[in-house]
Amino acid sequence: MGYSGAIITGYKGFDFELRKKVLEEIMKKCGYCFVIRNDYILVQEYYTSEANVIIGLCSNPDECCVDFIKGLDDVIDPFYFEDVCHSDLVLKILYEYLRIFPQDMYTDYNTVFTKEHIYEIYNSDDWERWVYINPRNRIYKNISEQDSSMKIRYPLKRDGKYQIILRKIDDFDGVKLKKYVMSFVEEMGYKYYIYQRENCCFVGFVHNVICIDTGETIGNLFEIDIREQINLYEDEHSFDMIESGLCKVATIKYVSGGEKFIKDFMQKYFEWYPDDYMYNTNEYDYSETGERIYTKDTISTFGE
Repeated sequence: MGYSGAIITGYKGFDFELRKKVLEEIMKKCGYCFVIRNDYILVQEYYTSEANVIIGLCSNPDECCVDFIKGLDDVIDPFYFEDVCHSDLVLKILYEYLRIFPQDMYTDYNTVFTKEHIYEIYNSDDWERWVYINPRNRIYKNISEQDSSMKIRYPLKRDGKYQIILRKIDDFDGVKLKKYVMSFVEEMGYKYYIYQRENCCFVGFVHNVICIDTGETIGNLFEIDIREQINLYEDEHSFDMIESGLCKVATIKYVSGGEKFIKDFMQKYFEWYPDDYMYNTNEYDYSETGERIYTKDTISTFGE
């Protein structure tokens, strides 16, 4: 389970439907995959991403009164975050939300974060563990004080888009794929950094993340996140609308302008694995159509 928090706002003049609509537009702007139910919104960074959050909805202001924060009167918490697996999502949502409702605030039920606090964190190069640190005592790091991969990772945190690479579960070999990707990166002479991370929901599932700077003027930053092993709990039946038995082997994170790299890389990838797929995640409406699916025969049209 992740941490919890809530958006708090004034009781007087509260309009639930307006704020709910704003949240929906923010999800679309961020390109997040989301599903709205009567009493919650399920948000994923992209389809099948392990980075997710549940936003609980309280439409009746009389049922969501806040009486636990000293010094705050007549405030309510109509939107509360549960089981957060990735604090970057919450930070981006709050950044956009407080642009429209600057008087609202965020709380973890101990500390209150104002718009100024959220903007200071967002505009810094230090997003790590922000939800656990009182902003009044926080010392922000400059990107030059962190490891070199951060110079690639932070622009991608703010504005990154995703593509998912899929192949058959019974042919999965994450270590072999990493070797192939490294051969491509080194052959092209790109600057790169590698780090490992664990799946934030399932301990023991390791990812190798390759941060790449191609040196181009625009769209030069990328992350290729390669899984070392599959997780059937996450992958089973997720992509049956394409073909049964597919799993997610890697994701590519990039910014606008990087479409040529994606196309060049995937053309090389399809030489290694000609029967695989690339799944385009950059639309919030996740309909089961073929428009977002690329193969070795259609990848040349990507970015057009």
